[in-house]
Amino acid sequence: MTEAGIRKFAQDFEQVSLEKRNFLYMLKRIAKLPERNLAEPLRPRRFWRAVKSADKVLLRCNLLRRYCGEVIVWLRK
Repeated sequence: MTEAGIRKFAQDFEQVSLEKRNFLYMLKRIAKLPERNLAEPLRPRRFWRAVKSADKVLLRCNLLRRYCGEVIVWLRK
């Protein structure tokens, strides 16, 4: 779905906000998931925390924001 498509869908809402995320973090798709014991709580892995931090910096550049992997859509009626 494109940004224009989201905005068209949300045209009847009073407020529309898009929070773009995960430019570099899309690399998670090529990484193998570690074995996990479901009885233990999730722990963030250092490497992915670093990637997520770098993502925040890169997504400040408007040209890169269009290539983000995920977006949170906030709609207010």
